[in-house]
Amino acid sequence: MDSSTNWWRPPEATRPTTVAHSAANSDGYDLVFWALVGFTAVMLLAPQQQFPVLSPLRLAMSSVVVAVVACVYKRMSRGQPIIEFSPDVVLLLLLIAWAIVTLPFSMWPGGSLNLLTSQFLKAAVCFLLLSHAVTEPRQLWGLCWCLVLCAGPLALTAVGNYAGGVYLQGGGRIVGYESGLTGNPNDMALMLNLLLPLCAALFLGSRNLLTKLLLGAIAGMIVAAIIVTFSRAGFIMLVVITLAYAWRLRKRPQRIWIPAILALGVMALPLVPADFYNRINTIVNYEED
Repeated sequence: MDSSTNWWRPPEATRPTTVAHSAANSDGYDLVFWALVGFTAVMLLAPQQQFPVLSPLRLAMSSVVVAVVACVYKRMSRGQPIIEFSPDVVLLLLLIAWAIVTLPFSMWPGGSLNLLTSQFLKAAVCFLLLSHAVTEPRQLWGLCWCLVLCAGPLALTAVGNYAGGVYLQGGGRIVGYESGLTGNPNDMALMLNLLLPLCAALFLGSRNLLTKLLLGAIAGMIVAAIIVTFSRAGFIMLVVITLAYAWRLRKRPQRIWIPAILALGVMALPLVPADFYNRINTIVNYEED
């Protein structure tokens, strides 16, 4: 990769100065990493929903327990604190504490507690594992690939539900992917928007033509899936991501992709459902919603 794709790397001065030091602190794709990959894939794809025979295995619980135990053991064996209280970790812990303290004041305490335990705390654990276990560029690269490949089935499901007329009760909006994170079309759109920049980063950082074609196809499917969710927030987020990438790449060699993507977008306009424009129009004409 050229220097323009390495913006996320730490400065040279902060890297290990010797090969021996780097090797001593590098585990590569260790047990913690693979357990984290498994947990991430289970959270996104929920295979137990597609194959009920897997439900008794509690895949998410099993993978996160393995990841947490392995991570704690590795850090303790190195004499490191179990949790590093960096600013982002402290902010997360304060947010969790605030959510717990304010539960009794919720309009629906039971529903709030269920949301906290079924989704938010799982995401918090995933965040802590990411911040403590993913310490090398190749681990970050591998995890990005895991997330992008998981985006494929999500996007295909959204497009397939639209093509097959699988709508929510009352019609007009598609059914999302059957998992806790993407169960409704708005959640589906927002999740795909989060994964789209990772797909773009892998695309820009790859030199292999077949890899670029694969990532380009996934990115196109993600955009199509966001559109068919008819999510207004998802559409706004998609526009912001596009503008942010155009600004970021404006002085880089990869800026040649900007006019190409714009041209593809213009050519795809006739394929956009008419109901989508009506839905987006309610952003400014809310009386029509």
